[in-house]
Amino acid sequence: MNEDELRIHDPATNEQIGAANQGKIEPNVYHDIVWEMYPNGMRVLVDGKERARRLGNYEKLEAALGIGPALGGVITMNSFRVEALKGKLPE
Repeated sequence: MNEDELRIHDPATNEQIGAANQGKIEPNVYHDIVWEMYPNGMRVLVDGKERARRLGNYEKLEAALGIGPALGGVITMNSFRVEALKGKLPE
């Protein structure tokens, strides 16, 4: 358990991925967190800045979505929405 690490569960492979030094966010502040899935990959953005990316085959992905805290943290969510994306993972 490393609070500096962003943990992602890859829905295509079921792997747990750690992005070093990308996990911390400022407490008691609302942040815009976006998880983008493209046919050829995925990425996570926090407040508009990319924190993790992974190439893979996500074209026919069907999986549940979830957001969760770690290390006893608490999440207060303002909104949650799913939108269809077109195109490929930006370079």
